[in-house]
Amino acid sequence: MLTTSVPLTLESAKMYIGHSGKMTFTLATLQSFNNTTGQYQFLPLYTTTIDVFATKTVPVDTNSSTFRSETIPTRVQLTC
Repeated sequence: MLTTSVPLTLESAKMYIGHSGKMTFTLATLQSFNNTTGQYQFLPLYTTTIDVFATKTVPVDTNSSTFRSETIPTRVQLTC
């Protein structure tokens, strides 16, 4: 979760990815959150999808010390 009061660009993010494919980022306004159940509702404002690649050639358990991360360019525009 990220809160901002000024426009900004998420240039990159450090991610652990087991399989290559696509990842969707959604900028949204939180409508409600239930502290007991963890359920939430949101109003999507903007969505973008980027191509991502596996950070290991053979996916492994994410608890493994051999699982590495990569800094992936996202260039997601976040505006208020």
